[in-house]
Amino acid sequence: MKEHPGLRLEIDGFVCCMPETMDGWDIETKKQDLSVQRAKYVYDYLARFGIDTSRMSYRGFGAHNKIVPHEENQYLMERNRRVEIKILSW
Repeated sequence: MKEHPGLRLEIDGFVCCMPETMDGWDIETKKQDLSVQRAKYVYDYLARFGIDTSRMSYRGFGAHNKIVPHEENQYLMERNRRVEIKILSW
């Protein structure tokens, strides 16, 4: 991002093991916003390394948009625990 000052990102967090309309429980915040906190962690990480926060946004989607709809084992659950980064502008 330092080499491309026009680059703007959206950081999206997701969780597994819940109905699509729900989010996971975050032990640290004591709130049901784990997907938001997951995305915010990446946002904060980039900010600590000098990326201007006006060039980034973050959102949590809970268990919506699962890569694996039927999480039958640990490996499949882990596929849905993720952060996706979207390039909004170049």
